[in-house]
Amino acid sequence: MSVRDVKKQLHDYIDRADDKHLQAIYLLLGKEINSYSYNIAELEMLYG
Repeated sequence: MSVRDVKKQLHDYIDRADDKHLQAIYLLLGKEINSYSYNIAELEMLYG
């Protein structure tokens, strides 16, 4: 599965998820979401 496919599936899930599940996702990933930065190679892979 490509990164693009994973992103689409996650976006679709987030659009449908209830508050409880969104809070759980944020709890698991929140620290990384707020502190992670992408390098040029990663950005090219994601958007290329």
